[in-house]
Amino acid sequence: MPWLNAIKPDDLRLPVPGGVDLAAWLRSEVRCAQPSQEACRAAAVILRANDRTFAQEVADAAVAAAGARIAGKSRKGKVQQWVEMFVKRYVAPDGPGRPVSQLAETFQVSGERIRQVCERMLQELRGDRFTLPATMRVLELARRAGPCTVSDLNAQLRLHLGDGAGIEAAIHFAHEMGLTEIPVEVVNTWVHGGSDVVRIATVQPAGGLPWSEAIFRLALHDVSFIGCTSVVRLAGRLVLEHGVALSRQSLLSLMQAAPGFTMLDEAGGGSPAGTVVSAARWQLGCARSWPWPGSRCGWTRLPRRSSRMTTGCRATRSTSAPCPR
Repeated sequence: MPWLNAIKPDDLRLPVPGGVDLAAWLRSEVRCAQPSQEACRAAAVILRANDRTFAQEVADAAVAAAGARIAGKSRKGKVQQWVEMFVKRYVAPDGPGRPVSQLAETFQVSGERIRQVCERMLQELRGDRFTLPATMRVLELARRAGPCTVSDLNAQLRLHLGDGAGIEAAIHFAHEMGLTEIPVEVVNTWVHGGSDVVRIATVQPAGGLPWSEAIFRLALHDVSFIGCTSVVRLAGRLVLEHGVALSRQSLLSLMQAAPGFTMLDEAGGGSPAGTVVSAARWQLGCARSWPWPGSRCGWTRLPRRSSRMTTGCRATRSTSAPCPR
C-alpha cells in the first residue's frame, strides 16, 4: 500500500499517536508478540480504506470532517445533514458535481448555505489531513485506460467509482481537495449536429494536446469532399500532424459519440454504403484493412448537414471548473 507513506500524524481517519511516523510505527507493532489496541484499530482502518470505492471514500471524508467541525448538543443530527450535503455535492454520475441550487431544494436551505458547509468541511480535509487512496487509484486507472470518452470510462471503472459516481466527479473532487499530481483531465469538445450542440467529454492525460477537437476537424475535411472518411486515415493524420497516437478503441470511442456517426463497413460490400466505401478507398488512397489483425477497415460517415456545422467545434478543459451553480 504505497499511499501509507503519505499519511500524516494528524490524519483525521487514523488513530495514530501524535508525531509518529505511521509506517515505522506499524512495522514496530507488527514485530511485537502482542500488538497494541491502537495498532489493531489502525490496521483495521487501513484495510477498510484500501477497499473503498471513490463514492464511499467521499462519504468517509465527510463523516471525518463534519465530526471534527461540529460540536454541541445537536451534533448528531447536524453531522448527518452536513455529510449528506457534502456527498450529494461531490458525488454525481455526470459532470463535476450537483449544482447547489438543486441541493437547496432538497435540503430546504439556501444554496449559499450549502456552499459554506462544503467549504468548511474541505478546510478540515485539506493539507494532507485525509488521504485519498480510492480517489487516486481511480485517477490512475483512468490514465491507464484512456484516452477515451467519459461515458466509456465510467462503464469501465464502475466497480472503483461506486454507486452514483462518475470520473468527472472524481477529478473535480481531487482538485477541490488541493491534490497537485492529478494525472488526467476532462476535455469538452462541442460539436454542432443539425440544430443541436452536443458535448463530447473525453478523459485525456493532464496537460496534453486536445486531440478530440483535432479528430473532428480532420474528419470534417474528408466528409466535406466525399461524405465519409477512414478511421485508419484519421489515426495516421493525427500522428503525423499532431504527434498523438491513439489506440483503435480510443479512436472509435470518440467517433461513436459524434452525432450521426455510421460505420459504413457494417452495411456489407453489396450495399450502397459498400459502394461508397469502395469509391472512398480509391479517392483517398487508403489501405483496405486495418493495420491491426482481424479488424475491419473502419470507414465512417457523418451526415453532411451536421458535418458542415461541425466547423464550429471547439475543445475546452474542465479540470478545475467549479460545480454548476
